[in-house]
Amino acid sequence: MLYVWSISGEELAAVPAGDTLESVIQLKCHLRSRHDFPVCLQQLLHAGCCLEDRASLVGLVDLNLVLLSTLSPEQMFEAEREFLDYAADAGNVEVGRSLLKAGVILVWSFATALMRASSKGHIEFERLLVDTGAHQNLQYKMQDMSSLVLASSMGYVEIVFLLLEAGCDKNVQDKSGQTALMRASFLYPPWDLF
Repeated sequence: MLYVWSISGEELAAVPAGDTLESVIQLKCHLRSRHDFPVCLQQLLHAGCCLEDRASLVGLVDLNLVLLSTLSPEQMFEAEREFLDYAADAGNVEVGRSLLKAGVILVWSFATALMRASSKGHIEFERLLVDTGAHQNLQYKMQDMSSLVLASSMGYVEIVFLLLEAGCDKNVQDKSGQTALMRASFLYPPWDLF
């Protein structure tokens, strides 16, 4: 059995020996899924020594977990990737909030995060981004589409209202010249209403 303890002595996880967690990074991902601890903010210690992500867990029994409160410049790329690939894609508000609080720097990635959250209907994550000042009208470079247009085309009405209330420009067009209202109208053609 592998035990993970907080520095204050609270048991965070007890992993049976038969589980398939073989490396530190796998254990960090496990702790993220159970406790919403961002992987890049976790530091696992064994006998007071920091463990590298690729280190094996074989033979280890007791580990301590330290959660970092700020990100170093070296961690920024990893934190931004986790913010997009895990928090925004999964709609995990707690992981997103922790990363923002730790100082993750998102410039153009705010647009990407808005797009990812909009495309999957993650209203609470979208609200987190709007509350932190993400600029709702930034266009995603690859698709030339705003999060408002995307949410409208997917039928995510709550996100559309949230973005409009936050001041999103309702006249922003995608690369084909369509607005959010035009994209939403494709969802319900007139012949389907009768």
